Amino acid sequence: MADFPGSPVSHGSPDCFVLRSLEDVQEPIDFRLSKASRPSAEQLDQNLSLQLGDFVHDDGHHQKDYKEKQPPVEPEIIYIEFKEGDKRNPVYYPDLTKWMITLVGSAFTMIAGSTSSSYNIGFPSMMKDLNCTEFQATLGLSVYAFGFGVVPLFSSAFSEEVGRRPLYICSLIGFILMHLMVALSKNIQTVIVARLFAGGFGSTGAVMVGGTIADMWRPHERSLPMAIYSLLGIGGTGLGPAITGWIEMNARLQWRWIQWIHMMVLGVELLLVIIVMKETRSTIILTRLARKLRKETGDLRYRARAEDERGSLRTLIYISCTRPLYLLITEPTVLSFSIWLGFAWGILFGMIESNGPIFKDIHGFNQGQMGLTFLGMIVGSFIGFFTNFYQERLYRKNFPTRGPEARLYAACGMGIVFPMGMFIYAWSAVPQVPWIALTIGMTIFTSAIFTLYLVAFTYLSDCYGPFASSASAGQSLARYTFATAFPLFSKQMFAALTYKWGNTLFALAAVMMIPIPFNVRIKLSLSTLRKESTAARPYARAQPKINKPNCSASSTAKSPVMFRSALRSSSSTFARFLSNNGRAQLQKAVTSSPVVLFMKGTPEMPQCGFSRASVQILDLHAVPKEKMTTFDVLEDQQLRTDIKEFSYRDWPTIPQLYVDGEFVGGCDILIGMHQSGELATLLESKNVISKTTTTAAEAAAS
Repeated sequence: MADFPGSPVSHGSPDCFVLRSLEDVQEPIDFRLSKASRPSAEQLDQNLSLQLGDFVHDDGHHQKDYKEKQPPVEPEIIYIEFKEGDKRNPVYYPDLTKWMITLVGSAFTMIAGSTSSSYNIGFPSMMKDLNCTEFQATLGLSVYAFGFGVVPLFSSAFSEEVGRRPLYICSLIGFILMHLMVALSKNIQTVIVARLFAGGFGSTGAVMVGGTIADMWRPHERSLPMAIYSLLGIGGTGLGPAITGWIEMNARLQWRWIQWIHMMVLGVELLLVIIVMKETRSTIILTRLARKLRKETGDLRYRARAEDERGSLRTLIYISCTRPLYLLITEPTVLSFSIWLGFAWGILFGMIESNGPIFKDIHGFNQGQMGLTFLGMIVGSFIGFFTNFYQERLYRKNFPTRGPEARLYAACGMGIVFPMGMFIYAWSAVPQVPWIALTIGMTIFTSAIFTLYLVAFTYLSDCYGPFASSASAGQSLARYTFATAFPLFSKQMFAALTYKWGNTLFALAAVMMIPIPFNVRIKLSLSTLRKESTAARPYARAQPKINKPNCSASSTAKSPVMFRSALRSSSSTFARFLSNNGRAQLQKAVTSSPVVLFMKGTPEMPQCGFSRASVQILDLHAVPKEKMTTFDVLEDQQLRTDIKEFSYRDWPTIPQLYVDGEFVGGCDILIGMHQSGELATLLESKNVISKTTTTAAEAAAS
């Protein structure tokens, strides 16, 4: 034992343990240990016995296999992901399902908008019934807007934990209960409290519709769903008073029945949500699938990435509250659009509060007739809705060269239309001008507000990528802060300045904001603001520098292949080493599908502007999903290096596009081919797309 301290113990005598233990502590391993601090012999005997107990058997005292003493190896985690075309992925839901979910969610937004504007129609009977002042009744309108803006900062974090569908259901139930509370109120204080919570419950569902649309529809597909969502949201604000004005005129119904009828409509909406609405947040679906696999197989390795990456609920609430404020304060783009839209929303809510008195005091309208004047908002919403189609056409045409700023053309035009409508509305608020002029002015500036809102929402989504929800939440907070304040002082302002000059003051302020979209479009098209933004820079599309060949425009148009060849020849031609095995694997990859794209990220979440632009160009040409394969080079650094070496003589950057096994080019080449029509011709010649698809793509590029 003493000669071979590491050998197996051959005797079970306790004396052996004692001697062995004393030998170990003659010279302590750590010289800082004093003799007084060294363990006693009894402690050493006990510890050594425990250590040797694993090696010694009572029956034979033989040594166990060394491998059994290795620390247990942590099982490798298996992250589950959706396969391409997986119907459980919301992106691949059937179109009918997508549209049903979109319409049911948008209907929630319409009811929330109707609730905000219908409330003030019942002021006369409410003030008489509850013995309150008009200012106290107006507080119910303002606190509704306050709840609409603030509560989503807290509630949005819950969608990370429970998903969207449960929040829709809970929000609707709470919304219904708050309407019940208003309908049964015996004093104005109860009404104000109920309206505050009604705004919170209504906003949680209504604001979440935008996220639901983003979950299901790809970026180039969101234009129409977002336009319908905005149409029903703003149109509902005009539809509610048009109906409830006549309810207020009925002495047996009046303001309480405005709440009861909204409750009935919300009950129908709740049933539709329960029947139609499916979970659309992919991280929640994957988390549920992982839990199901662990339960069915007993294998704890199955996990969803969101389970490991998601923070605690407290952290999520903290982020959802602070990040929108941070972006609102530090990002010039978010701040400028927030001030602009906030002012527009303040005017909208101020108009909701003052529109009725204008028509009543100047033209002698009754409550039913005053409600019908809000139909101008519906007409304006439809004008903005159809304007969006023209904006989308401009976006598809100019996105390859302008990037996200291609969404701002309509905003530039409507920025001028907005004060024009305000001036018409202001200068028509006199008895000498027919009432229809007021409605025309309302229609014009409502169409402008609709377009500005839709453009701002989609533009911020394009610029800020994963931070788009926070950017939009900051903008929404600013909008409803203005909407909370304007009704509180607009009546006093109109009393002091008259309706004509009060609205003229608003119109002059709108004139001062005309430069905002022009300024943003010009500056951001040069990337000057985005380079300073830590949130937008990685996700907004950078402007590529296209090194055009030294040839005339006419020769490029006649022979588009020359454009591609000249760009290729401008690249360096230094050879790099790539093993034969690696080259064979890459050759197999580029021929695995008619269209192969090596990119940063995935088509659903590109991680660089050039990859985003390449995906959108292919989407414009309607390349079928089954004929296209993408490889995320960020997942495999070796792939990222090898593919550059594989095509180094052609294009040593990412993304890279291959069609029918032939290298086509990177983002710059795709832009040139898209604009010249060569890409459509190539895809058609390789039978990737049909002639009808090509014609549509050519129309978008022309």
